Amino acid sequence: MRTFASEIKTKGIMEKTFVYGMSVEGNNFTDRIEENKRIKADFEHDINVILISPRRMGKTSLFKKVISEIDNPMIKVVYMDIYDCRNEYDFAALITEQSTP
Repeated sequence: MRTFASEIKTKGIMEKTFVYGMSVEGNNFTDRIEENKRIKADFEHDINVILISPRRMGKTSLFKKVISEIDNPMIKVVYMDIYDCRNEYDFAALITEQSTP
C-alpha cells in the first residue's frame, strides 16, 4: 500500500493519509457521493453499468462501495475485472466463471 503519509504529516496539510495504487474501503474511500447514488439507482432499476476510465481512478473502489450498500436480495451483481482478458475467449470464460454460483 502506498500513501502520502510522510509528505502530508510533515507539511501539516491533513492528518488522514491518502491511499493509492490499490482498492480502498471504509474510511479510505472518500467522496464520489453522486456517482455512488447513480450507480446504486441503476442497479436497483436493472440497468447494466460499465465504468470505463484510466487506470487508478477508483473504479474498483467505487463499485465495491456500491455493492456493499445493496440490501435488496433480488439484486444480483456480478463484478468482473477484465484487465487480463486478452481475447473474447478469455472474456467468455471469465463471465462463465464469475456468474456461476
